[in-house]
Amino acid sequence: MRRRPATLLALLAAAAAENALLSASEKPSLKIRGVNLGGWLVLEKWIKPSLFSEWDAFDKKAPKDQWTYCETLGKTECKKRLEQHWDTWVTESTISDLADAGITHVRIPIGHWITCDIADDEPYVCGEWTYLKRVAEWCRKYDVLVWLDLHTAPGSQNGFDNSGHTGDALWDKSMANVNRTLRVVDEIASKVAEDDALSSVTTGFGLLNEPDAGIDYWRMLNYYEDVCARVE
Repeated sequence: MRRRPATLLALLAAAAAENALLSASEKPSLKIRGVNLGGWLVLEKWIKPSLFSEWDAFDKKAPKDQWTYCETLGKTECKKRLEQHWDTWVTESTISDLADAGITHVRIPIGHWITCDIADDEPYVCGEWTYLKRVAEWCRKYDVLVWLDLHTAPGSQNGFDNSGHTGDALWDKSMANVNRTLRVVDEIASKVAEDDALSSVTTGFGLLNEPDAGIDYWRMLNYYEDVCARVE
């Protein structure tokens, strides 16, 4: 384990030396210009406030995240509204315009429910995968690469709305939450590998967005070690 940093430095030095021998025209561009497709597959009220506009913003019982949005509407109405949102929030022209502007990468936040792994006590709905695949097709068409990001986790990893459920960060309080997250990542990785468009444009995977600073260190470390093995 102690030799890894030295090995990495040696590889980087070798790559730098090889790159130095190339002419300017031969050197690959290392510039990455990326944007985040936030508020699309994981709701964040501040990004798409129109989805929440029918409720009084000062009402403490009003929906404020994806959990309470679906809980308030019920699964049938929630899925109806979200499908309309998924279909229109990111379109082919969105990707085309980004490519024309020089964007090389898009980061796409996804929820842990995207594979339809939804517990009985969770109000979430699924169906996003079809729209994710469609965007991947457009990204391939316009030479834009994709970074998928697991933005949510069972129990919430940070208690923010971007975790799907505002409140307490309880993800690490139960190994069932951690193991379920690993299972979800495993399924996402398999589905990406099986899809021509997604596998051709996906260059990275965010293992868990903004975990709370108070999460148990060893549980977090073990999760990273386990999850890395699933996405390599």
